[in-house]
Amino acid sequence: MKYLLVLLLVGVPSIAAANPKKLPFSYGTQTMPVGGFELEQFVDVIPLRVLRENTDGTLDAVWSTRYVLTQEFEYGLTDRVELGFYLTSSQSAELGAPLQFDGVKQRARFRISDPASWPIGLAGYLEVAELQGEVEVEEKLLASWRRDALEVVANLWVEQEYYFADEEWKHIYNPTLGATYEVSPRATLGVEYWARGRFDDAATPTRQYVGPTVAVSRGEHWLTVGAYARVDAREIEVGDPDGRLYVRMILGIGL
Repeated sequence: MKYLLVLLLVGVPSIAAANPKKLPFSYGTQTMPVGGFELEQFVDVIPLRVLRENTDGTLDAVWSTRYVLTQEFEYGLTDRVELGFYLTSSQSAELGAPLQFDGVKQRARFRISDPASWPIGLAGYLEVAELQGEVEVEEKLLASWRRDALEVVANLWVEQEYYFADEEWKHIYNPTLGATYEVSPRATLGVEYWARGRFDDAATPTRQYVGPTVAVSRGEHWLTVGAYARVDAREIEVGDPDGRLYVRMILGIGL
């Protein structure tokens, strides 16, 4: 990781930056400039405890890792409207599980107001996903406030998911809140909170995570990393797909 940071900071020509994502889960209100094009690679790393069968038939709990990989292509349609297309893949924490392609997503972000001229910046976000065995529709209201080097971002985020096999709808809430401080034009430190739960099933516990973030940039290349600790009170059992730690890394390259 440290060598990648060095390459980003000293090994890339210093030209105008694209649109860096300062927080891994929270979208800001700033959109790509018209004609701007960017590739973003998301890597989610989730350490988990899973069961392993021994040669004598007994079971042991061992550490493994679940991965989620997402490639996003982002394009500035106008100075206020930005389009995105995603390819998503994942690998479960089960030992020997293969990496599998999950599906595609399409989204639009449209800027309503600018924090430079309004008290807060506002933007809307709409996404549709066609995944293995399900479709999802996602809506977000994005808000940002900035004062000098300090910026606060919140996402009011809901999803509707339909599963074909079960013929079932799930209604999800996924709010985020984060703050960043620009320590230099190329480096930002922050802290971010995010949660995920269901409106339609009170028995399903809400996952809540909080942790530090760091973002570095050099010209049209940038890297953002967040490491989040689980802070809700629920006990996590062996085989649970959600662990005590969640790490997300995003590499952005302006094209």
